[in-house]
Formats: sequence, structure tokens, C-alpha cells
Amino acid sequence: MAVEARIAPFINIEFVVTSEWWEQPRNHRGLDIATYSSAGNNVPVYSMCNGTVVLKSYDADGYGNYLIMKDDETGMGFLYAHLSDATPLNVGDKVQIGTFVGIEGTTGSSTGIHLHVEMQDISTHDWIFGADKSYYTNPAEFMGIPNVEGTVCIYDGTPIDPPEPEPPTPSSKKKR
Repeated sequence: MAVEARIAPFINIEFVVTSEWWEQPRNHRGLDIATYSSAGNNVPVYSMCNGTVVLKSYDADGYGNYLIMKDDETGMGFLYAHLSDATPLNVGDKVQIGTFVGIEGTTGSSTGIHLHVEMQDISTHDWIFGADKSYYTNPAEFMGIPNVEGTVCIYDGTPIDPPEPEPPTPSSKKKR
């Protein structure tokens, strides 16, 4: 049975975690996910934020076709890499959760069709490529799925707000 994601870049199609976020020893800065129909079936990829495209580029030795979107409210940046073709969007274009941004692919330095997702808070600076772990946010946690290779997930296209932290109970408060 598939884990239901809180939000994801694939809608109504099962996907699997193929490489964990911050996997050692390579300090993998992204979460790799792939659909089961990754045999070149042109699986669409969607935005997980309401924001603006801040960068679109191609990196032959790394990300391949990629884009970075910035959430207008939180300043969180979302990098999607290895898209099959350049995104049809341009820098400055607005996106909403569920906006089509490209097709799952294997461009750049990639070992198979998948989507590489990275997240950074870019509210006060531009994206920092190759930054220390402290600059990154775990995409699996944001998506509401386990950061565990082999986990099968699905997202129905309806974003769910993250759970509110529970208020402290009297027994959890420290006594002075």
C-alpha cells in the first residue's frame, strides 16, 4: 500500500523514493523520486508552491534541465532537476500548487528517469548551489513521506496543510 503524501510533484500516480535526502556518503542534497511508469512515458511534474520561477537552466554535468521556483509567501525555494526537456515556463512566470512545470526525465548526470527535488529557504538570498546541510530543507518531510529508499507514495492533488504542533500538556511543562 502506498503512503499518502501531503503534497508532491506527481499527481494521481504512484512514485517511489529512489535516493534519500542527504544520503551518505555523498551528502545527496536532494530527494530522488521516480514514477513506476518511468519508462519514458512522459509523466508530468507539478509545482509544490505558489510562487515565481526564479531560474531555469541546463547543467550537462549535474542537474540537466532544471528550474527553481520560490514560494511568494514563505520564500522557500524548490529546485526540480533532470526534467526531460527545458520547462515551458520562463523566469518571472507565476506558478500555483499543481501548475505543470515539465516532464520527468534523465538529463544531466542521471542514472535513470526520475525527479531530483531540493529545497532551500531563499527568502534572504539567492539559491546557494552545493551549500552546507544547514541551508537545505528535507523535501520528504515537506511532502509528508518517509525519507526511506523504496517507499511507495501517492498524492491525489489536494494539498494538505502540515499538522499543527500539539500544545504542551501540563505533564510536558518543566517545573521550576
